[in-house]
Amino acid sequence: MIKINYEFYKLANGIEVLLIPNSETYSLTIKSYINSGSALENEKEHGITHFIEHLCSSATEKWPTKESLNETIEFNGGDANAWTSKEAISYYINVPYNKADFGLEYIYQVLFHPKISEEAVEKEKIIILDELSKNMDDVGYRNNSYTTKVISIMNSGYVHEILGTEKSIISFNYLNVEKKIKELHDPSKLQLLIVGNFDVNKTKTLIDKYFNDIKSIYPKEEFPNEKLKKSFIDSGYDNETRLITNTLFFNTPGDIEIPTKQDLQFDVISKIIAGPNSSRLNKRLREKESLLYYISCTHFSYKPFGIIGVYYESIQDQFEKTFNIVIEELKKLAEYGVSKSELNHITEYICNRNLVHYDNIHSYSKLISSTLLNGKEFYELERMNETIKNFSVNEINKSIKQYINLNEVNSIAYGKIDKETTKMMEQVLSKK
Repeated sequence: MIKINYEFYKLANGIEVLLIPNSETYSLTIKSYINSGSALENEKEHGITHFIEHLCSSATEKWPTKESLNETIEFNGGDANAWTSKEAISYYINVPYNKADFGLEYIYQVLFHPKISEEAVEKEKIIILDELSKNMDDVGYRNNSYTTKVISIMNSGYVHEILGTEKSIISFNYLNVEKKIKELHDPSKLQLLIVGNFDVNKTKTLIDKYFNDIKSIYPKEEFPNEKLKKSFIDSGYDNETRLITNTLFFNTPGDIEIPTKQDLQFDVISKIIAGPNSSRLNKRLREKESLLYYISCTHFSYKPFGIIGVYYESIQDQFEKTFNIVIEELKKLAEYGVSKSELNHITEYICNRNLVHYDNIHSYSKLISSTLLNGKEFYELERMNETIKNFSVNEINKSIKQYINLNEVNSIAYGKIDKETTKMMEQVLSKK
């Protein structure tokens, strides 16, 4: 059992801090999270959050070139990176246990003293446009772009690609980028996570040194209350693939409405549908029918909405047969639920995988931070596994009946479809 101690507190300027010390490691990770992702962008700004993430992690006032910054990180034995999502930006660095001061200064510099210029903005445009071109060559990216747009009701930032568009990227300039950096990196939106081998009191002193005196100017923004369609059937043609990708969406509540226990239930249901090889759709479509190479089911949620999604790829000639079987199995699950033996097998699988997945402090920190930094109740691993094992058949079947509703499912086919594809899916679903 990994012994977990953590401390969660807030600075006067609104910055939230989560400390997870553990002396049984030689390193520490410092992560910053900014609660302002691409979902908050307006039409002219599409892609600017991701653009800024690239720009700010390339050079700072103390390390004014990419070369000097990279050499300093290397000299200190670190590695740094960043990412952008619909609801967050993150800059992070991994360093040896004796380099906490450098790690915190790096995050401070990236957030509040990035080195930008008109030349840097123009160079970054070329890099991002190249990245966008590579993504557009990927059929999975095109499928995701198509699917998320057609099931949206509001057409908010949630359904636009994080990278933006060629038009929006070209329009960025030094002045609007500089202004947006200050808005995004405001302390009111900032969370700090430090995990690994560090002295708590010394680290708190360093946090005060770098972050306590920064003033908050811009208030937190409200994320758009995006909603998804129900009972929506559609297909999109793509000539550059020989496959058809089908995505089935079941709507669930958003992240702000889902307690930790409900989140765990959704994970169990997803694994029952198409998780391990023993799951419903894997057994039927892969082992018995030999129709598919891969099928998956996942649950994820943003603040205003969530989904349980089933994803698979099929060759054109087998798509109708595959779709019929998928709907048939989902109908059985919705009507009859899961058996006790099936539930026991899946929950035991999840709990055992959890033990493997969370077998070090850095992985475990994600379990803590994903709940505490999102205002949810934190379950230690033992409690989480106990909760999962104690789910009753009635509990899970009640959630299945509520959320695996074929009368409200969205089904989007993308790829080598024909003019009858949408009609075929509508007819199959109308019979079920």
